[in-house]
Amino acid sequence: MSQTIKIGIAEDHLLFRQGFMALLKPINNLQVIFDVSNGVELLLALENEQPDIIFLDIEMPEMGGEEALLHLKIQYPHIKIVMLSMYFQPAYKTEYLSNGAHAFLEKTAHINKILETIYTLCPDKQNIISGSGHGAIDGASTSPVFSPPILPIKKQLSPREIEIIKLICAGHSSKEIAVKMELSKRTVDSHRFSILKKTGIKKNIALCAFARKHKLL
Repeated sequence: MSQTIKIGIAEDHLLFRQGFMALLKPINNLQVIFDVSNGVELLLALENEQPDIIFLDIEMPEMGGEEALLHLKIQYPHIKIVMLSMYFQPAYKTEYLSNGAHAFLEKTAHINKILETIYTLCPDKQNIISGSGHGAIDGASTSPVFSPPILPIKKQLSPREIEIIKLICAGHSSKEIAVKMELSKRTVDSHRFSILKKTGIKKNIALCAFARKHKLL
């Protein structure tokens, strides 16, 4: 068995993928064998070669992490899956772990936390680091994988997005919101997608709980 831990990355943000690969590159027994921008590309890449671990973003175009995870558990049950999200929601983590993911990490996770996750999932390979064993973890970059400015949620969301959240929590459909705000339904759906990207929340009930917590209502 090869002692190299093979890694695949499925993430639609190019900057994040490049930063992630740059941090993993100096670790001698880690190899990123592919990086893709959505679940469709991921399944195509897996036809050629399977990694030991896939870092899977939850929200991606064409096929997101939730749907991709279901395919992976059926077609490639031997691959370890680490879900990635910009926003940590305990309920979200529980949901994905119960659906078959092996770990859940925030995108702001420190490189040491990422390496700890990798070697926990591949314990038979954790000491195969040229030079100094686990010392390579301690000597790794001290920067997080991706660390954008953390703004208060009201500053991350636009006024229009906050208004749409209020209407969602009042029980209105996208069509009803479009009428009330004098927008096209397509525009409302676009705003809803943006809200989902910023909060990591799909279900209306969870979104309303999130809104109450952050005093958006």
